Amino acid sequence: MSTDKELDYALLRVEDAIKAQQVDGKIQIAPLTTDVPAQGTGLHILQHPQLPGDSAMKIALSSNGITSVVKDKGLVQYVTRAAGGSSGAPCFNDQWEMIALHHAERATWSGSRREGILLCAIDEEIHQAVADDKA
Repeated sequence: MSTDKELDYALLRVEDAIKAQQVDGKIQIAPLTTDVPAQGTGLHILQHPQLPGDSAMKIALSSNGITSVVKDKGLVQYVTRAAGGSSGAPCFNDQWEMIALHHAERATWSGSRREGILLCAIDEEIHQAVADDKA
């Protein structure tokens, strides 16, 4: 789990039996990238918000959703809609590679902007956690 509250993620260990399912195609890992997305490119969110009376997974698509990238803070901002309760939802680029985790919604003078934690920001912590686990 992130010790930095700004990164807001949890890393889970998956049992070997679950990993084995990937071989026969029943479970597949979503492709991901630590490349920093460009402003004006697509951002799509698969979300499963905890809304009263609604248990359906939702998808939000935006072909030019990214409004800004703040690499030094590990953040991407976008106009792609996300329902309340969707924090932690995976955010994808136009090639359906995971690039971020949905994190928050911020009010601005021109309306709302959603914010995600870039995978490149948590990549180093994840590699360190995996190395520590193997030690």
